[in-house]
Amino acid sequence: VSMGVRAETSKNNDSTNANFGGYFDKVGDELFLGLVYITYEGENLTVSAGKQKHPFKISSAWWDSDINPEGISESFSVGDWNFNFGQYIVDETKESSSSGEDDFLFVAQGVWKTGDVTLAPIVLGSAGGKADASETSGNFSGENSNGYFHDFLVVALPFEVKLNSGKLFGTCLLYTSPS
Repeated sequence: VSMGVRAETSKNNDSTNANFGGYFDKVGDELFLGLVYITYEGENLTVSAGKQKHPFKISSAWWDSDINPEGISESFSVGDWNFNFGQYIVDETKESSSSGEDDFLFVAQGVWKTGDVTLAPIVLGSAGGKADASETSGNFSGENSNGYFHDFLVVALPFEVKLNSGKLFGTCLLYTSPS
């Protein structure tokens, strides 16, 4: 069993740092908790609970490494396969809004590696919730913006092929059902 805590200087969900205030003032000198978790590691099973690093093999173009989910993750191995699962609370709104519902994200992934090739099919889906992220998380604008995070299903195939001069990696989107 292990535990971890990480303090950060940024309150943003996609960055772990920000400059402290200037000219000896106290503005901007806050610290925030970026990680707070407990992990159990057995022979073929790992379970983590709290605000944690995700266990998934996925490109940072899909999931920024600074975004740490809150909930429970499980990982285990069977033969040549590693399986990763996650159940996360995306936005807890029931307590703060009479009409809100909590948003949840469920993730399942199998990772298969043979030689220089790794395939990691993944399914991500949300359930519940009607939260509008643009109300709480800043300005969502631009051509592909979407301030809502609920009622979707994504099936993708991250892959990696090691080559003599480096590696080729990417993610093929197989199916998506947006809200």
